[in-house]
Amino acid sequence: MKLLLQKKTSCLSGDHNRLLMQPVCEPGTRPVRNRLPKRIWVEIVLGLMSAALLSLTILLPDWMEVLFGLAPDAGDGSAEWGVALLWATVSVLMFGFAGRTWRKHLRLVRSA
Repeated sequence: MKLLLQKKTSCLSGDHNRLLMQPVCEPGTRPVRNRLPKRIWVEIVLGLMSAALLSLTILLPDWMEVLFGLAPDAGDGSAEWGVALLWATVSVLMFGFAGRTWRKHLRLVRSA
């Protein structure tokens, strides 16, 4: 009974088991994995990290000068805004890639 409750796969049929509340596989149908690919999680984590660095750069613009001891822009802050723009671009790209991968995964699940 315990193995039935830990079911990892589902089928795309419309039949549902009353106890498990998951679709029941009909004979001859292929089980579909319901897990997201690792690529989505990597893209989401990279997007969140770059968003956190963007927030840090906006809130504390001189954190790089304090941490590394270098002032490539002679203290006027232009390098920090360039880096903030870079982090914003990376965040948007990573979240966009994650969304694209997720939609691709949904299409594969629906077509199987």
